[in-house]
Amino acid sequence: MQSNYLDAFISGDGNLRVLTACPFCDSQYAIRAARVIAQKDDSHVVHIECTHCGGSIVALILANGSGPQSIGIMTDLARDEVAKFSKGVTVTADDAIDLHEVLKDDSFIPSL
Repeated sequence: MQSNYLDAFISGDGNLRVLTACPFCDSQYAIRAARVIAQKDDSHVVHIECTHCGGSIVALILANGSGPQSIGIMTDLARDEVAKFSKGVTVTADDAIDLHEVLKDDSFIPSL
């Protein structure tokens, strides 16, 4: 069962601002095509795909004491890929530092 704030996000009703145009091609989203990929308590991961260009965004929508909030990112991942990776291993701060060390010079490129 979806919460009221998520219904407002998906329908575009209420006071919650909704991304209504594709950030890739500026076409209008069919916002009803938004799909909840994962949820826990009052947090939802939503995937929206543009029917014109196929570009997608993934948004994290959550409710807290100050009301609904969201953050979204543009992605080339399909809905099933987002679902697959949302259940993956958590990236730690040490993982990020290790990656930074590897990427800080171009010596890693031949190993690709």
